[in-house]
Amino acid sequence: MKNNYTLLFLCFFLLFQVDLSAQSAAELCDGSRYIDDIFDTVTKTTVQYGQNINISGQNQDFMMDIYTPDGDDSDVKRPVIVLAHGGSFIFGDRSFEEGHCREYARKGFVTASIDYRLWSILNGIPDSTDIQEIVVMAVSDMKAAVRYFRADADGDNNYNIDPNLIFVGGTSAGAITATHTAYMQPEDENVPTTITELIETHGGIEGTSGNPGYSSAVSGVLNLSGGLYNPNWITADEVPMVSYHGDADGTVPYDFGIAAGIMSIHGSLHMHNRMESLGMNHFLHTVSGGGHTDIYEGGAMDQEWPTFRMESAVFFEEIICAATSNEELTETKAEMKIFPNPANEEALITLEGVKDSYDVFVFDQLGRSVLSISGNQNEPIVLERNSLGGGMFFVRVLLNSGESITEKLVFN
Repeated sequence: MKNNYTLLFLCFFLLFQVDLSAQSAAELCDGSRYIDDIFDTVTKTTVQYGQNINISGQNQDFMMDIYTPDGDDSDVKRPVIVLAHGGSFIFGDRSFEEGHCREYARKGFVTASIDYRLWSILNGIPDSTDIQEIVVMAVSDMKAAVRYFRADADGDNNYNIDPNLIFVGGTSAGAITATHTAYMQPEDENVPTTITELIETHGGIEGTSGNPGYSSAVSGVLNLSGGLYNPNWITADEVPMVSYHGDADGTVPYDFGIAAGIMSIHGSLHMHNRMESLGMNHFLHTVSGGGHTDIYEGGAMDQEWPTFRMESAVFFEEIICAATSNEELTETKAEMKIFPNPANEEALITLEGVKDSYDVFVFDQLGRSVLSISGNQNEPIVLERNSLGGGMFFVRVLLNSGESITEKLVFN
């Protein structure tokens, strides 16, 4: 019996040791992870994350495809991006987001594409109130998916996630679902009574789609051609957002209009302006002349997408890595200056407010690392066009503490 107790104690000890040794997502920041494609292959796993009654009164199981990078780092905790597909809240399925999921998974994220409740054409043509109800239901479903990952992390943590770093996003209707998941609260000013009543009808702001008892809070939003019913719902203490939108979008307006001819909505520009006025962390990539679908891979303007993919990866990487920055470093307000920019032959990089050595990483528009060098506060770094070539690059400085600064550089 004594031997059995000793064995049991050893098992618990080993399990505890493994948990202690697991690195957080922030501790893995190295100037490449979350930005560069560091994994060659990705594995897809399909699971049920919840269930609820759909618009037709039938019970619906909610599935999601989870994409995990294949690599020899099973002892790390990875950030998560939960994505929802487009389709005007009427059609579409989770396969629509597979490409985006694989792209971010190769950078070190765990990604997921979810099912959520849609309007059924058997119920006729939806009006604005019908679509508002579907949005409330979709938000309930996305929140359940976020809670699923935290519930799993509280147990076996099958996907090696960091439960403190879960982002939401999507394309078109999926992006609208994500923005409302992050920013809609019943107590917000100017929330119409109809929406408040719909929220209460469907189980409150958390909904009843599964995994109760866990937080549905998110760390940021990936908004691809989406919008928000009222940008004034965004407050200064809420999470950052990175957006991609064509300014000639005829389906979900870039500024304000009627989405899909059904529901009024404020697009990415108005959300960007709201965040700008509040001094929030945000980024908007506007595709000049871009429509609703031609700005993605395979579209007429698909050359814009690789640039944004890099921009969004840098955006998320800075949020993730900020957890390693200590208070003293934050107060120094480290700043990178590149001059001239745009440059013809060479550009000079200087840092202010830095008291230690640092590493510089240069990425091209496709997110490929093209140069890495080390420096210190006394030595400005020169980048030459002859070495890098022409075009736009992303220059990222990683300090020893984990804080990072990223700026664009253009060689004419």
